[in-house]
Amino acid sequence: MIQRIQTVYLAVSMILGFLLYYFPFYRAGLDGSVIVVASQHMYLMPTAALVILMHIPVIFMYNKRKNQARMAVWLMALIALYIALGVAASAQEDQYKPEPYHFRLGAVLPLVMLVLVWMARARILKDEALVRSMDRLR
Repeated sequence: MIQRIQTVYLAVSMILGFLLYYFPFYRAGLDGSVIVVASQHMYLMPTAALVILMHIPVIFMYNKRKNQARMAVWLMALIALYIALGVAASAQEDQYKPEPYHFRLGAVLPLVMLVLVWMARARILKDEALVRSMDRLR
C-alpha cells in the first residue's frame, strides 16, 4: 500500500533529491568563487535527475516487494554514484584553487537520502517476511 512507512521514507528522499539542485555540493576559495552544484555541473545534473526519477517506480512497486527491494538497491547505487561524482568534481575544482574549501549541505543531502532508502528497503524486506509468514499459516 502507498500508506506504508517505507513510502514516507522514499518520498522524503525524493524531496531531498529535488533540493540537490538548489544547495551547492562544494564551495572553495576565500570569496567562494568555485562552486560545485548539481544544476550547473555536467555530470551531477543528469545523475541527480536519474536519482529523482528512480524514486517513482520504487514507490509505486508496492505490489511486487521483491522487485521493489531490488530497485531500492539500484537507487542506493545511483545515490552513491552521485556522491562519488560530487567528490570527483570537488577534487577537480580544488586543484585550481588551493584556498580554503568547504563541503556544503548539498554534500550531506545524498548521505541522508542513502540512509532513508536503506531504511525503506529494510521495511520492504520486513513486509515481505511478514507476508511469507502469513502465507505459511494459511
